[in-house]
Amino acid sequence: MENIYVESWFIAKNFNQQQQYAISRAERVEVIGETEKAVKVAWFTKYGTITSWVPKSVCGLAEKSEAAKKVEEEIEAREIEARKRLIAGCEHYERVLAFAKEHKVKGARKGLRLQTLLSKIAEAGLTYEEPATEEKAEEKAETTETVATEETATETTPETVATIEEQVEKAASGFVPEVNQIEALREKIIATATATVNPEGLTPATLRQRVLDEVVEVSKRAKAAFLKNATNKRLHIFWKAARLAVQTV
Repeated sequence: MENIYVESWFIAKNFNQQQQYAISRAERVEVIGETEKAVKVAWFTKYGTITSWVPKSVCGLAEKSEAAKKVEEEIEAREIEARKRLIAGCEHYERVLAFAKEHKVKGARKGLRLQTLLSKIAEAGLTYEEPATEEKAEEKAETTETVATEETATETTPETVATIEEQVEKAASGFVPEVNQIEALREKIIATATATVNPEGLTPATLRQRVLDEVVEVSKRAKAAFLKNATNKRLHIFWKAARLAVQTV
């Protein structure tokens, strides 16, 4: 006879805390003995087998209680979530490893800890960015749209953004990854943004803020372009220059 149900108050009264924990997670419950008024119940758990005589009045073949079902559902949900996190973590590790091998990062190999891989990537002068998923991209788009709606000052028109992008992309053409050229591109990004802003009637502080807004917009678009093609060295360098421009406006 299996799936015996024993009243919780009886278990709480007759078993210690460790036994109660094991019983609550028993893999199988069976009746291994019986008298006129009691049954001998065996709880088979991963910690061992627990046996006890139990009055028939406090046990039976009743369906699991709603509380027990809820606990099982919660445990199952946690296990599913844990498996999802494990799979996501493994996939993230594989992407980082692939990025390191693609860029020939010295010492990068499978078996290293994730943090060690990221450290080696940084030592090589590279930056790994997790590719944006479609879901995250939608969330980002919604957030950007909300912020743009709420902000009333220092707005950037589509025409202005298009002009900046066109000019900056033109400046970035033929770009090679050297420090002095990163600096040159940074200066061009700032110069382009400055030329786009009409300084008439603006205080120096407001003018600087307007220029900074334009440069931040360029940096965001540079990052988005790089995330779509993380193996493109030119986009990576362009993003580095844009970030540097944001810091030095």
